[in-house]
Amino acid sequence: LIMGSDPRVAVNQIKTEGECLRMLLESHLVGFPSVIDWADNWIAVLDDPPIELIEVSMSRRRGYDLANLLSEIPGVADVAQMWRMLMGQLVQILVESPDCDRAGARALYQWAIVDCVPFPGARDHMFQFDDALELAVDGVFGDCGSVRLEMLNFLRDCASETATMSEMPVASRRNRS
Repeated sequence: LIMGSDPRVAVNQIKTEGECLRMLLESHLVGFPSVIDWADNWIAVLDDPPIELIEVSMSRRRGYDLANLLSEIPGVADVAQMWRMLMGQLVQILVESPDCDRAGARALYQWAIVDCVPFPGARDHMFQFDDALELAVDGVFGDCGSVRLEMLNFLRDCASETATMSEMPVASRRNRS
């Protein structure tokens, strides 16, 4: 947890992590229980958690409704840190669950479509993985292992600075109930 004497640091960290989780949730790369666990972990360490965080914790909503609650968390997201977290979390998900390669490539593609990219020039790379993986899976061109390796290298480069989700065990992220 990144917490100091200034409570705005915690609020902004929560907002940054919440935005990262929102994008992963909307892309079906994390599940409802993971979001609830994340909110519960923050609530446990804060003296006065934001009501919006409590609403996430107590929510029985799923999918986009829960994503909307995450977007309502107050604070100012550190966009650069959010992208490092997002790409780092995606690396962990793909390393631990190779069956998620297509979902990861699809998420990158969808983010690129709406021009939601970590840095100028990333958009072209983000588009290519979904197409390259489709061609490899269909046996038209290339092989899945090479595309996977290239995608992981891209994600690792994007996550090069240390930024991790607070108290969010990797194993719980895949629970998509």
